[in-house]
Amino acid sequence: MAGIQVGGIVSGLDTNALVEQLTQQANIAVDRLNGQYSYKALEKNTYTSINDMMGDMSSDLLSLKLESTFLSKKISSTNESVATATATTEADIGTHSLTVSKLAKNSEALSSYTRVGMVTAGANITKISGRATESLEGKHTVTISTVSSKYLSTDVFEVSNIGSVSKQAGSTFSSVDANGALTSDISGDLQFTYTDADGNNQTVTISGTFGTSGQDINVVSTNIEDTLNNALNASMGTNNVQYVTMRADYNSTSSAWNFSMYETTIDDFNIAFGGDDSTTLRDELGFSASSSPTLSTVTKINKYHLADTAANLQNKLASSISGLIPGATIEQSGTITTGTFVFAQDASLKVSASTYSSYVSDTVTSGTLNTSTDGLQNAGFSVAASTSLNGTFTINDVAITISDYTKLSVDDVLGMINSSGAGVTATYDSSTKKFKLESNESGAKTITLGDYSDTSSLLKLFKFDTTSETTYTVGSTAGSISTTTKLSNAGLTTYPYTGTFTINGVSIYVDTSVDTIQTLIDKVNKSGAKVTMSYDSASDKVKIKSNTIDPITVGSASDTSNILEAFNLTDDTTVTTTIGEEGSRAVFTVDGTTYVRDTNVIDDVVAGLTFTINSASSESTTIGVSVDPSKGVAAFAKLIQHYNVLMEKLYTPEVDDDEEDKYIEYLTDTDKESMSEDDIANYQEKYELYNSYKIIRRSSELRNLDTNLRKSFFAERPGITSSINDMSDLGIEVAGAGDTSKEVYGYLVTLSTDYDEIYAALEGNETFMDALTNNPKDVYTFLRIHPI
Repeated sequence: MAGIQVGGIVSGLDTNALVEQLTQQANIAVDRLNGQYSYKALEKNTYTSINDMMGDMSSDLLSLKLESTFLSKKISSTNESVATATATTEADIGTHSLTVSKLAKNSEALSSYTRVGMVTAGANITKISGRATESLEGKHTVTISTVSSKYLSTDVFEVSNIGSVSKQAGSTFSSVDANGALTSDISGDLQFTYTDADGNNQTVTISGTFGTSGQDINVVSTNIEDTLNNALNASMGTNNVQYVTMRADYNSTSSAWNFSMYETTIDDFNIAFGGDDSTTLRDELGFSASSSPTLSTVTKINKYHLADTAANLQNKLASSISGLIPGATIEQSGTITTGTFVFAQDASLKVSASTYSSYVSDTVTSGTLNTSTDGLQNAGFSVAASTSLNGTFTINDVAITISDYTKLSVDDVLGMINSSGAGVTATYDSSTKKFKLESNESGAKTITLGDYSDTSSLLKLFKFDTTSETTYTVGSTAGSISTTTKLSNAGLTTYPYTGTFTINGVSIYVDTSVDTIQTLIDKVNKSGAKVTMSYDSASDKVKIKSNTIDPITVGSASDTSNILEAFNLTDDTTVTTTIGEEGSRAVFTVDGTTYVRDTNVIDDVVAGLTFTINSASSESTTIGVSVDPSKGVAAFAKLIQHYNVLMEKLYTPEVDDDEEDKYIEYLTDTDKESMSEDDIANYQEKYELYNSYKIIRRSSELRNLDTNLRKSFFAERPGITSSINDMSDLGIEVAGAGDTSKEVYGYLVTLSTDYDEIYAALEGNETFMDALTNNPKDVYTFLRIHPI
C-alpha cells in the first residue's frame, strides 16, 4: 500500500536513536538560551551585590561625618557617690575640681499629724480617739495600779516609727508634792545645743513659764517639749517634726520624780542642754552644767501620772495639756479602776496597732501559786502533780521535755517554753491566776497546743487542755486602706467629706462618694499645685513632694473638704499652713568658684558639662573630661570591613586557563545526568566564581573600581590647614604595604573582612588612636569637609 512506512525490525532502522538524536539537536537551542539566561542572571547578581556593598559603604561614610562620632567625651569621677557628670561634644578636654557643701532638696511633707485609736479596752476605759498633739507613732500600754494608797498610771509607749531613741535622764526634781503637783512656779530661760544636717553646731534658747504651783508635773514636760520643738523646727526649716520628747519619770520605790529628754528623730542631732546655771532653771530641772545626765538608748518611752484618788487620776489623764494623750478624747464606763488598756498612736490613714495571737488558760489555783518553789507538786496547783508530768509536751510542733518535775519550779517551765523555739512567750498573771501563751510575732499567727505523741500532762496542769475554759485570741496586723475603693468606704480613720481643698494656693475638688485615693492622687498631680502626691501602702501614709524648693502650703479659709486632715497632713484644713520640710539650695564649688542652685543637676557652670551632685563632702572630687574614641574606632572598623568585602569581591586572581575553561560553560540537564550531586554542586560553585571573574574583567567600570576607590581613599585633601589631610595621617594603609603578595588584594588595615579583627587592628594602631584621642576635631574636620 502506497504511503505506508515500516520501521524497526521490518525496516532495519533504529528509530529510537533517531528520535533521541533529533531531540538533542532541538535542545541545543534551549540549552544555549538557558546558558545565556544563567550568565545574565549571574551578571545581574554581580552588579547588584557590588552596588549593595557600595551602599553599605555610603551609609558608613555618613557616620564618619557626624560630630558625635569623633567629639564624644568620656567622663570620669574620683568619687561618684559625691558627683558624676555628662558631656556634650562642646566640652573641653581637661579636669575640674568639685566640692559639694550642700545638696538641693525639694520641699516634701509626709502624713505626720497623729491620731489615736483603741486596741484593747480595760480599767473602765472604753475608747480613746482624736488627734494627738505629739507626732510620735507606736503602741501605748497603760497600766493603772495602786502604790502606797496612791493611784498610778504608767504608760509604756513602744515607739515604732524611729526605732531606738537616745535618753538623757536628769537628777531628782524636788519642786513637787506627794501627788505629783508642782510646789512652785517653773520659769526662766533654757538653752539647747544641736548639730545641724551640715554638721554645724547650733544653739536655740526658749523662755517662759513652763508650769505654775499646783499644776501637775507633766505640764512642765509638755510645755518645755512643745516650746523646744517649735524653736527647733524654726531653726531647721521644718514643720511638725518632733525632735525631742520630754517626760516626768516617777520611781514608785523612792517616790521620786525626775525629768528625761528623748531625742525622737531618725537622724541624730545631738540635742542637749547648753549654757550655764546662771538662771538656775537648768539646775532646778536636774540638768546642771556641772553634772552629766544619765545617758541610755531605749525603745520605750514611759509617762506617769499620780493622784490620791481614782477620780483625780482620771481628771489628770483627761487633761488637754498634760494628760495621757493631749489632744485626744478618753471615754470610760464609770470611774477608772486598776487594770490595763492598749491604744495605738500613729499618722497612718487607718490608725491601728499590731496585736499578737494568744492563749489564756483557765484558773490554775484556788489559792496562791508559788512560781519560784522547786517541785511542781509544791507550787499549789488545783490539779495534783504526778509522775505523768515527766515526758514531752508540744507547742507549735516543738516538743519540750520534762525529765524530773520534782526539781522544776513554775518559772523554770516558763523559761523552758520561752527558750524552746516554739515562737511564744509564756507568762503567769498572779492577779487572774492564769497562764498566757503569746505569739512572738504580730498578726494572725496560729498557736497549736499538744500532739498525739505527747507523754507529759503539763498542758493539763497549766489548764490548757480541752476540758478547761481557755481563751484563744487571733492577732492582727496594723491596718491600711484601699486605694481603689471610693474614699467614703476606703477605711480612713477620719471620715472624709466632699468639697474643695487647697495645696499651694490651688483649689482641688474631691467627691468622696466617687473618688478613690488613686484618682485623687491623679487629680493633685495633674493640677497646677506643682507637687507630686503618692501613697505608700507599707506605711499607710501620704507623701507630698514639691517640684521646687519652695515651701508646701495646704489649707484655705474657703476649703470645704477635710481630706487633708483625713490624710494627716494638717490639723485644720481651713487654716493655711506650711507643712513638711522646706527645700534647700545646692551649694558647691567648681574650680574655686562657689555656686548656689535650686537643683542638683547643674548645666550652666562649665560649657558642655552637666554635673549631677549626689552627696555633700568636704573632700574635693575631680571630674575628668577626655575624648571617647570608641565611636570613631567603631565607625572606621565598619567602613573598612565593608571596603574589604568589596575588594574581596572585585579581586580576580589569575587562574589556569584550562582550569577556568572546565567550568566556564553552563551545566545542562543532559550534563547533570552523568554527574553526582556533589559533582554538580562543585561545578556550579566554580561556574559562578569563574564567570563572576569574567564579568568583572570584561567590565571597564568594575575592572577599575578598586583602583579608583583606592585613589579616592588615599587622595590628599588640599585646603585643609589642620594636622590631617589624608588617610595616611590617620595611620590607615593598605594591608600588607610593601608586600606585593598581600597588597594585591587591596584590603585596608588588615587582611580580613571580620569586624572584630579590624576593630582590634585599629585599636592597636598608635597613629590612628593618637589622632582620635588628641586631635578629634582635626579628624572630624577632615572627614566632614572632604568626605571620601
